[in-house]
Amino acid sequence: MREDFNVIIPDNILENMQIYTGIKNENMEGLGFLILTRNMDPVVDSVEPAIIKIYLLEETGSDFHVAGEIKTFVFESFEPAMILLEGLPTMSALELLLLIKELEEESAVEKNVVYQ
Repeated sequence: MREDFNVIIPDNILENMQIYTGIKNENMEGLGFLILTRNMDPVVDSVEPAIIKIYLLEETGSDFHVAGEIKTFVFESFEPAMILLEGLPTMSALELLLLIKELEEESAVEKNVVYQ
């Protein structure tokens, strides 16, 4: 069940970003996630990459506050970014970790870089 909640977001985090959604963690009370995006308009053909940022939220009193950035994803095209956005609300932590690993490996191969 979706439920509204207040999130206090510092201006510097919102700079050049759009709020996609906030998600309360159903398994751990007092925690949530904030998802921000940039260049995610399917109608506008942007030369800039699509960006998705995930932040950890912690509940303080009646509001949630940004506790820190979890991960930034950068996509060269809209479609794979949208697939991630649509899947995030239902992904388990393990699924997200595996996805991060897969995306980092793809990025390393594309750039011909080996992470150590």
